[in-house]
Amino acid sequence: MAAAPSRASLLAMFGPKRGLSKILQGSVTIGRGAQAELQLVDDKVSRAHCRLEPVAGGYHVVDLGSRNGTWVNGQRLSGPVLLKAEDQLGVGESVLIFAPSFEVLRGAETDATLLLSSSHSRGIEELPPAAADTVLLHALEKVHGAATPHAAARALAACTRSLFNAAQVVVLEQHAFAKPCAAAPETAVIALPKALLEHAAHTRNACMTAEVQREAVAAEHVTQVRSGEAALLCCALRKHGELWGWLVAMRRQPFSGDEAARFAAVGLLCGSALAQTVKPPRPVVPKRLVAESMAMKQAVAQALAAARTSSTVLITGETGTGKEELARLIHANSPRAAGPFVALNCGAVSATLAESEFFGHERGAFTGAVTLRRGVFEQAHGGTLFLDEIAELEPSLQVKLLRALQERIITRVGGARPLSVDFRLVAATHRALSDEMGRGAFREDLYWRLNVVPLSLPPLRERQADIRPLVETLLLELCQRMEISVPPVDAAVFTTLEGVAWPGNVRQLRNVLERALVLKGSAAAVSVADLPPDAFEGSVGLVSSKGTLGERIAALEREHIGRALRQARGIKVAAATALGISRPTLDRKIAEHRIDVFATPAD
Repeated sequence: MAAAPSRASLLAMFGPKRGLSKILQGSVTIGRGAQAELQLVDDKVSRAHCRLEPVAGGYHVVDLGSRNGTWVNGQRLSGPVLLKAEDQLGVGESVLIFAPSFEVLRGAETDATLLLSSSHSRGIEELPPAAADTVLLHALEKVHGAATPHAAARALAACTRSLFNAAQVVVLEQHAFAKPCAAAPETAVIALPKALLEHAAHTRNACMTAEVQREAVAAEHVTQVRSGEAALLCCALRKHGELWGWLVAMRRQPFSGDEAARFAAVGLLCGSALAQTVKPPRPVVPKRLVAESMAMKQAVAQALAAARTSSTVLITGETGTGKEELARLIHANSPRAAGPFVALNCGAVSATLAESEFFGHERGAFTGAVTLRRGVFEQAHGGTLFLDEIAELEPSLQVKLLRALQERIITRVGGARPLSVDFRLVAATHRALSDEMGRGAFREDLYWRLNVVPLSLPPLRERQADIRPLVETLLLELCQRMEISVPPVDAAVFTTLEGVAWPGNVRQLRNVLERALVLKGSAAAVSVADLPPDAFEGSVGLVSSKGTLGERIAALEREHIGRALRQARGIKVAAATALGISRPTLDRKIAEHRIDVFATPAD
């Protein structure tokens, strides 16, 4: 005969501070079905999982043939078991704790206690979220889970493109809207009316318009430019109500009203993740990149602005101006700084091995390919690829480079499996690519793919303010390599070097200084006499190219002293100070060169 119902209880624990309870009165069936007195909505619980039966001294627990079994204190039931105080009853994902009295249950550490009754409802209908909303939640999770604002912007662009089936998506900052901080794909090019941004900035809704877009389609020998109207969808990205930037999507088919509403929701929910308040990192400038002149400061400022994005950069400038150093500056200050920097001079690549150099090759792909080799595209994965002298590429390689830039997919020579590569391209050339296109040596479509962010380095003759710091930097580098102490430099040397045209730019200056270190012998300081003769070739009106070395040096010295006297208006003390020599030395030089102080009017 069954014992009278006892006032015992069960506590279903879902965590250390949360629980659900059931006061036991008589026999209790536990299961997923609606007829169970204690219903647990859990796929791992059978419809009629187990039953608690009152007996003398407490309750028995009996498994009812459940699929996943009933567990007491970690042991699976094989028969009826008498429950004791604090026994843990495992049913599916729930752990039920048996308490012999209601007072024990009331003293349990839980935030809430609910009485579960058997279900007499019409049933529970599970409503799965719409597939698009699932993607939206996943996108928001990726954006807000990004480690940095730049990573969040890239995640937002990629997720938005997938969510709205857009051809291209860009994320723009308010103060740099012409240079997207993120895009999907990375090579996205969108013709965007500024009026659309201005309108979106004054509303919390998404704005839509149509705009003609142009797309270059490359074939083996022909490039076709397709033009057509496309739909643009734009919304503002805000932080604490303040405008931070814009999210823009483009595709050929118009966007629906529902899509526009969800697009605005994405912008509203993701704006704060992009506009995190972070201390901007201090720019990393390579020691060899000297920028004291205004022209060079402007070039460095433009490079630092471009570094924050993943856009392709094309650097132009004369030979020896420091294009590779500028490329390293861009890499060091980009989100890819932790990745590799791979440099390749296209003019130094053999035509027969160029494809292997770029794309790599499989073992046995050709005679001599005894091992697998990764090309520069693979080597630069996650970092920056610098292609110097890009104009030297053969036309056949230009087509393959264009395809790699468009698709970011390559195949090794002798391989069949396509490989996805992620790199940021910085290209450089000393030639005018417009002239190369005019004579058919360079593809126009590749030029427009490279010329996303153009940067130009000024020649050294336009950077006179950089001469002194460049000399000091290069002398330190040379002396460290030659394992000698750095000698002082006469002031006349700086004045001399500032007057040279420098057709070879910084590379020529380095050679001149290296020869000066060798020629000066045991002399304490580097003087004008130590400079090689070709240092004066191409000088800006300072000295004639005729005569012996001694005559040319004497003429140069006379010219410098005369200039210093003119600038000092004949005051010898001031002129001597400017020349870096003593007053007696100046008097001796004036007498030696027969300079008439009173015949040197001010400039």
